[in-house]
Amino acid sequence: HDGRIPLTAITGTNGKTTVTRLLSYVLGKAGRKVGMTTTDGIFVNGVRVARGDTTGPISARTVLADPEVDTAVLETARGGIVKRGLGFDWCDVGVITNVREDHIGQDGIECLEDILHIKSLIAERVREGGTLILNAEDENLAKNASVWGKNREIVFFALNPHEPVLLTHIQAGGTAYFENSGWICEARSG
Repeated sequence: HDGRIPLTAITGTNGKTTVTRLLSYVLGKAGRKVGMTTTDGIFVNGVRVARGDTTGPISARTVLADPEVDTAVLETARGGIVKRGLGFDWCDVGVITNVREDHIGQDGIECLEDILHIKSLIAERVREGGTLILNAEDENLAKNASVWGKNREIVFFALNPHEPVLLTHIQAGGTAYFENSGWICEARSG
């Protein structure tokens, strides 16, 4: 009734496109009509409707304005955030894959903290009651989880099932995902 659809925003230094494609694929298989923005273009229901790097706010608004789309999965890159902001006000799920020094020297970025500040916009724009998914193996993300997690669910992921941040989070009643013997495993509430 308010025109809103479920929206996931994915950012990070590496892995954004892979996570965006994976999530879009799973949601599509679950019967959702997914609008997706990536570095390869805009896709609606698995069909490319625009080519190029479409990770900025104009592409996000294009997906959100499409009446066929009932779920949005938006790769959200540093350049778009710095130059034009976001193409949405709130997201239901935010994912930050990692924060690395890859873009130092671009767009006035001088240090890792600058990159973290830019990427943290996704964490800040997860709606109250929404979910923020963070890489437990990224020290900068893990140490900011308590700040970003106010009124949001924090979910961690890691390749290492013995990652201390992951284990502490699970033992405290949180949810986490990790790889174990070739399987993606979910752990909840201890």
